[in-house]
Amino acid sequence: MYKNLFKPLKVNGVVLRNRIISSPIDVHKSREKATGGASLIVLGGGFVSKEIRGRIAARNTSPFEVTNRDIALKTRETVEFWRQGGSLVSLELLHCGEYGSFMKSDFVYGPSAGTRPHDKAEIIALDEAKMAEIIQEFAVGAAIAKEYGFDMVTAHFAHGWLISEFLSKSWNKRTDEYGGSYENRIKFPRRVLQAIRKAVGPTFPIDMRINGKDWIAGDLNDLDEVARFLEDMGKEGLVDMANISVGADMVLTGNIRMATHAIHPRMVNAEITKYIKDRVTSIPITAVGAIMNPEEAEMLISEGYCDAVWIGRPMVADPRWAKKALQQKSEDITPCLRCLYCFPMATGARNVGCSVNPRFNKEELYPENGKATHSRYVVIVGGGPAGMKAAITAADRGHQVTLIEKSHQLGGTIRFSDYIASKQDLNSYMNYLIAQVEKRDIEVSLNFEATYDNVAKLNPDVLIVAVGAKPIIPPIPGIDKAHVSNCINVFPNLKKLGQNVVIIGGGTIGCELAIDIAEDGKNAVVVEMSGELNRTANRLYKIALAERMKELPTIKTLTNTQCLAIENSAVKVASNNRTEKIEADNVIIAAGLSPLSELANSFFGITPETYVIGDCKKVGIVKNATEDAYFFVSNILD
Repeated sequence: MYKNLFKPLKVNGVVLRNRIISSPIDVHKSREKATGGASLIVLGGGFVSKEIRGRIAARNTSPFEVTNRDIALKTRETVEFWRQGGSLVSLELLHCGEYGSFMKSDFVYGPSAGTRPHDKAEIIALDEAKMAEIIQEFAVGAAIAKEYGFDMVTAHFAHGWLISEFLSKSWNKRTDEYGGSYENRIKFPRRVLQAIRKAVGPTFPIDMRINGKDWIAGDLNDLDEVARFLEDMGKEGLVDMANISVGADMVLTGNIRMATHAIHPRMVNAEITKYIKDRVTSIPITAVGAIMNPEEAEMLISEGYCDAVWIGRPMVADPRWAKKALQQKSEDITPCLRCLYCFPMATGARNVGCSVNPRFNKEELYPENGKATHSRYVVIVGGGPAGMKAAITAADRGHQVTLIEKSHQLGGTIRFSDYIASKQDLNSYMNYLIAQVEKRDIEVSLNFEATYDNVAKLNPDVLIVAVGAKPIIPPIPGIDKAHVSNCINVFPNLKKLGQNVVIIGGGTIGCELAIDIAEDGKNAVVVEMSGELNRTANRLYKIALAERMKELPTIKTLTNTQCLAIENSAVKVASNNRTEKIEADNVIIAAGLSPLSELANSFFGITPETYVIGDCKKVGIVKNATEDAYFFVSNILD
């Protein structure tokens, strides 16, 4: 089915057995990923700088400090670990430049002198002596990578790191021979590549990551220059393959484009990559950016957008992504939600994990479950994401499972994803869960209104309650009018809404609804009592939502504003002791959800082993539901 995705690709002295490359996302040693089928695994963190200021943080040690016995042993062990599944392994080489670690009363290096915006650190422009020192660090790093068994090195010339800063007019404001013209701006990057090539020899592959677009204020990146640079470096034998990326890791507005959220399109960098590939003949060009499934990857290669694909977060969601594609089992690939919880930056490292893979970065703590010692009869009440994941986990452990759902179909609250294009990733996950339930010997009872008595008649050994949550309906006069909907029942009727829609509640659900309505060409006014929109969204998603809302001129937001009453064709609001009426053909209540805890607790007493999971325990995100379902069921059913 994926004949192009599984063609070999020669890159200088090595051959990639397929066109799937695993991106250098922050993954601990995952045996599942190491044996997951990618032809090449790229590891991040090859900080070449001897100085802490050239790395992301003071805690980082350079893999190239191999004079230290412990680091030498760890480097060799790391290479051997990632090669155990037959993948080749590459190491990104980078210097962080002006976004490096900053120590009090110290400074960082960049192409141009200045002050770093976020913390006012002084940026010192590199002089010839410092350039020569950094060039040598890249060369030493590459030589050691080769010596310690890496099959390739990846020169990280993207994402706002030092070499990216020199190449791009967005950062490089120099007026000497290293700034201004294309020829000047590539001098230092070319010298770095020349040193790397000399260090590793003519047949050792050198890959590169480079920005097609910077996505920062004053973005001046030029695609024609990027293509010219790659063609020139390829012809000179300094680069053997290049990955076209975008964004800036340490600039939040650039970060959300480097790792897109679900409100951004899939295959988001495809057109940029194709533009460059059409102009570069000397080396293979690879794509990255929201390539979610093997069908999309195959299409990009077969239609000439790229020669290979980099897969990042989808391999966090399912480390066996490539192997399942090879086995023609793409329907069994756990879909990534693009929620960004796998990025520590998204939550300030307070809630890092994967919404659909509860064992992400925890594989050693939680080995994959085998069959339980004793099979038991498990009844699960609620067919939403928590209930379906619990049923799948219980069935995989060898238990007899009955899944009860009160409606005519599985899906629960996330059923709303059927109606919104921007929720295609969540919709893929919902359909995946339904398909996995159907593949297993799980008895599904739809249209089953669960009560204490009729559940007790099933006589379960174990009862899992996952009945979810309900919309909060505030006591607003007029809230029972016919043109008022809640944030759950409105979705099937989104296309039927009038031209002017008022949304009461500016949380994530309310703002997402405003985007959906505005994209349909209608006016959306968001009324929020507090002074902040999307208060509970993670840091990166909050920025992405705000950016998208600003792009849509028919969205208006009112913070610190209270809804006083809903009238037949207007909503009365108050702000700063001033009242006004907002025209409204329809009103949507998006005041949040509350757990169906009373219903959930009513099932206690049927069996001593009764457990409440998901939103009916505490309203949360898909990540919480997945973790509840997987860990509870894995550990209590033995």
